[in-house]
Amino acid sequence: MTRRRMLFVRDFQAYSGGHGKVFDWFEHVASHPGWSCALWLTPRSRRDDGNPWLAAGIEPLAGERCPAAGFDALFLAGLDWAWAEPAPGQPVINLIQHPRHADPGDPRFPFLRRPAIRVAVSAEVARAVTGAGCASPEVRVIPAAIDVSALRAQAARARAAPAHAQPQALVDATKDEALGRALAALLARDGVACECITAPVPRADYLHRLARAGVAVLLPAAREGFYLPALEAMAMRVPLVSCDAGGNREYLQPGVNALVAARDATALAAAAARLAADTGLREALAAAGAHTAARFDLPDERRRVHALLDRVPPILDTSTPCRMPTTSH
Repeated sequence: MTRRRMLFVRDFQAYSGGHGKVFDWFEHVASHPGWSCALWLTPRSRRDDGNPWLAAGIEPLAGERCPAAGFDALFLAGLDWAWAEPAPGQPVINLIQHPRHADPGDPRFPFLRRPAIRVAVSAEVARAVTGAGCASPEVRVIPAAIDVSALRAQAARARAAPAHAQPQALVDATKDEALGRALAALLARDGVACECITAPVPRADYLHRLARAGVAVLLPAAREGFYLPALEAMAMRVPLVSCDAGGNREYLQPGVNALVAARDATALAAAAARLAADTGLREALAAAGAHTAARFDLPDERRRVHALLDRVPPILDTSTPCRMPTTSH
């Protein structure tokens, strides 16, 4: 059987959860018996070990311009549309990872006019996109997933490694530095030893620190399409404090698998201090979180992706009128 060929297009500047999820899809497609895939990186993309494709030994296609012609389908996410021009009738899988795609002022919004098979990483993202009035009425939801077994192995290695005394709490403030610093100051005042991350660190280092944390206080952006770090903490059985961000409702159960506080330094510090002081609560949340994470394991995502690939149809090269939404998102 001849395998169909899919081209992935990426503008890689620095590692993010979004890039990591596209890499997962690349591996899902490559593992399908009826598909193979290739990668084209923009000329300005970073080409180092922080790039998951290069770290995996995948050689990108050469060329200053995207070689879209000749492929049976394209995979585009985010602003990838700006670099690739699908041929008439060429199927496009469009992965949407954030509700901002539905904001009329966002540069991604006009791309919703383009014909594509749209896949959202959460029900929250799907609602936003379908409500924008640009995309096809059908937006499939394939919830984002994580490699649970790899994260558990990473956690075991991190906890077995010798180290100096670990802080009681780890605060990830890379998406809200001001809130994180205020929260860390309150925890220090209350005698809770705290490490606050305010800028991105290499992924392996981040996971090592997260696995060794007694309590993880992870601060998503105000709006998220999914927010993977909290689910990764659950997979590693790290007790979690976080706040609502929309897309994380896909897995977040307040009081069951995490403490969920208002987006306020005082409220978050109180929740973290409570968790740091209560061994039984930490154990209960960690166990429930591990159970939750198991429902978002990578093999299940792969099965869903393969089922989608089995029925990829040709898509007509016609544009859909885009009405302005009556409410903002």
